[in-house]
Amino acid sequence: MTTCTVEYYGPSGNKQNIEALCVVPLNNINEKAYLLLWFWLHLVSLFAASHLFVLLLLVTFSFFRAFVLKYACPDASPEVHLENDRGLDH
Repeated sequence: MTTCTVEYYGPSGNKQNIEALCVVPLNNINEKAYLLLWFWLHLVSLFAASHLFVLLLLVTFSFFRAFVLKYACPDASPEVHLENDRGLDH
């Protein structure tokens, strides 16, 4: 959007100038592109924050680590998960 001068003929037949808001097509396209980028930035930020939260849970709680190991390697025995968990405490 930008301001532009519009000439028109008034009721008396004389030219009159008014200041109006004009839509520039290129600005319209840029507006849509930046809106898309804005949503994309927020979506990526949300995923990054949730990933950081999960990493903090993994570092903080040993039972969460054991649960994730059990979920990631369901065929491994429970002793392997406990050994891996105890190995991090030393």
